[in-house]
Amino acid sequence: MENLPFTDELQKRMRLLEEDNQRLREQLNIYKKIYDNLPEPYILLDENKKIVDANPAACTLFETNFETLMNSSITEFLSLTPPEVFEDQRMLIRENGMLEDEWLIRSKNGLVKHIEFFSLGNILPNIDLYILKDVTARKRLEFERFFHLHLFNNIFNQVIDGIVMFDEKGIIVNANPAFCQYLKKDKNELIGFPIQAVLAGDDPSRREEIGRILSKAPFIGEIQLKSGEERKVFEISTSPNVYNGLYMSILRDKTEKYEMENELYNIALKFRNVFHGALEGMILWKNGLKICDMNSAGKKILGLTDQDDIHKQLDWMFCRKGNKKDFFRNVFLELHQKGEKRFTMDIETADGKVRTLEMTSKRDIVDGIHLTVFRDITERMKMEEQLRKTETLNVVGELAAGIAHEIRNPMTSLKGFIQLLQNSISGYAMYFDIITAELNRIESIVNEFLVLARPRVLQFYKCDITRIMRETIDLLYGQAVLNNVQFRTHFAKNIPKIYCDPNRIKQVFINIIKNAIEVMKEGGFVTIEIKKEKRNTLVVAISDEGGGIGKEDLKRLGEPFYTTKERGTGLGLMVSYNIISEHKGKIMVESDLGKGTTFFIYLPILQKEELEE
Repeated sequence: MENLPFTDELQKRMRLLEEDNQRLREQLNIYKKIYDNLPEPYILLDENKKIVDANPAACTLFETNFETLMNSSITEFLSLTPPEVFEDQRMLIRENGMLEDEWLIRSKNGLVKHIEFFSLGNILPNIDLYILKDVTARKRLEFERFFHLHLFNNIFNQVIDGIVMFDEKGIIVNANPAFCQYLKKDKNELIGFPIQAVLAGDDPSRREEIGRILSKAPFIGEIQLKSGEERKVFEISTSPNVYNGLYMSILRDKTEKYEMENELYNIALKFRNVFHGALEGMILWKNGLKICDMNSAGKKILGLTDQDDIHKQLDWMFCRKGNKKDFFRNVFLELHQKGEKRFTMDIETADGKVRTLEMTSKRDIVDGIHLTVFRDITERMKMEEQLRKTETLNVVGELAAGIAHEIRNPMTSLKGFIQLLQNSISGYAMYFDIITAELNRIESIVNEFLVLARPRVLQFYKCDITRIMRETIDLLYGQAVLNNVQFRTHFAKNIPKIYCDPNRIKQVFINIIKNAIEVMKEGGFVTIEIKKEKRNTLVVAISDEGGGIGKEDLKRLGEPFYTTKERGTGLGLMVSYNIISEHKGKIMVESDLGKGTTFFIYLPILQKEELEE
């Protein structure tokens, strides 16, 4: 009985111990749950480096299951960490009770991970606790950030464009060597200064302007800066918030480019002024006859307009009847072979006129661009033809004087003796008439020779050209009736009188109208029209309904002894051309085979003094 109180006390204590033990088990379970559910990996290492415990997060980190991990040494996972380094870390843990450091580990799947750890020594006897953290992603980002920053610094310092960085207040925080060289300043002189003041230089009035430009970021434009003693032009591009709220401006010196562009522009302007101011026509063209440009003189010569497409106009013009597009292409084919070509061609221009062009082409004056220079030599060719005819006329005149002198004397004797024989011999009247008629014809030809041989002084009077024409028609009326030819006249009203030699003009009308009557074998109409053309010119048009004249024959009209009539001499038209030329006029002829021919006589309305000059 004496031991009963002791037993009760022992039981009481046992109950208390049991209660404490239960509490400890419950707390241990709580800690175990916390340990197992912590997101950070935890491992326990014994003194032999063996893993004796690990939470699920650690299994995930090492990419293996709990049983495999419990049978492993930590050294099996260490990568690029020498054993002596790990021993040094354990010694520090023993000395200090804790340690923060890093490992590189290789998981069971072969992935290398960067691990930061915090270790507590002897958390249990000879057991160390390691709290692990996977910082692989962060380390990769730090490396990339370092790499990019290093790359940026290299580019920043080596790029040939000027780069300056400044904050939102415009204070410069960095500038590359190119920017410093642009402004002829040291980097230390620029850091900490407002960007507006640096760019404006010694011109305070420009600070606000530059400030407004930079405040519009992102901004791309041009700016003028003072570089030493020079003022240069820069392209500038400003971007906001490129790094930690900083602004960045990139400048490129385009002064040389700007000056070169100005020089090229001035050269091009000079060339264009020469090109378009030239008196001769010029065409720039590419292969395939593609027109690049044509100057004003060329358009004027070819009768082209500025409003329409030049290439289409030229293509249409060279395809017109009478023009030789194939010839034109062959010429340029030869140009490609020889590099240069000179030639002359007749072309019907866009305004319907036929012109003779002298052309010179040169290949590749610029790569792929060819030049053709041409001039209108129509008037020169006409003048040369007129000179040729004048020389012929002079020769014919000299010849005519000799022939007329040699023929006239014996012809006078012949006519005298024929008249004596005609009066003394009867029965041969028909033969005498034929002989007399032929002698009269010879005398008529001799008289025409004498007109050529002795050009007389013209006597100018103010005359009515329509009256001269009516007198001519009356004179030739009988011949017209005999040849079954009728006259149709169209005389405009209010035709002004002109100064002329009426007899010589009448001679021209007689020659041309007489020819018109003679070419109409079956009869027909001779149409005569007189009108005023332009301001100071009268036009007399004489048309027949004969067989017409071929193009080759038209070119020879007016040549001495050239005629299309059986018994003609060709002197009549030659004399007519000469008379009209002396009146400062000209004769033009148009003819269609099978339809007829029209002679256009152009007479200027001039004062007597102008004609006599």
